[in-house]
Amino acid sequence: MKKIFIVLILVSVIFSGCVEPKPAQEKIFNVAELLENPVYEKEIKIQGKVSGLGEVLCLCFDLTSGEKSLVIWYDPVMVKGIENGDQVIVTGKLDSKEAGGANPGKDFWATKIELELKSEKLCNSDLDCGKGEKCLDTQWSDNAFYKLCFEDRQQD
Repeated sequence: MKKIFIVLILVSVIFSGCVEPKPAQEKIFNVAELLENPVYEKEIKIQGKVSGLGEVLCLCFDLTSGEKSLVIWYDPVMVKGIENGDQVIVTGKLDSKEAGGANPGKDFWATKIELELKSEKLCNSDLDCGKGEKCLDTQWSDNAFYKLCFEDRQQD
């Protein structure tokens, strides 16, 4: 009996570190929050409305939310399908004021740009969606997958 007890304790000690903790939900900042409490040189997510895309001679656009704006610098393939007025979530890093550049402390270097869904209509197929919409799988913050209708930009 004593041996079984010792074996059970050893097994529980060995396997106690094998369970991964549930990852914390990643915060998505708005521009005003980020500028009030800057997080420099660390990959984060921010959300906002796109403006100035394709209007200036740079690979950049303005992202606005919370009545503040940041300049987003990007790789050209990242903005395919994105237009001025779209709500997006941008993953990347905010340059520190010491980094210099055109907008010290307000330049954000994107590694990923995603359109925010404009619809919350659940669907099973494209037939459940309206004209000009497609039904696609989407992962929400609770790590569950849903199918939602959203604007089909590939139809042009």
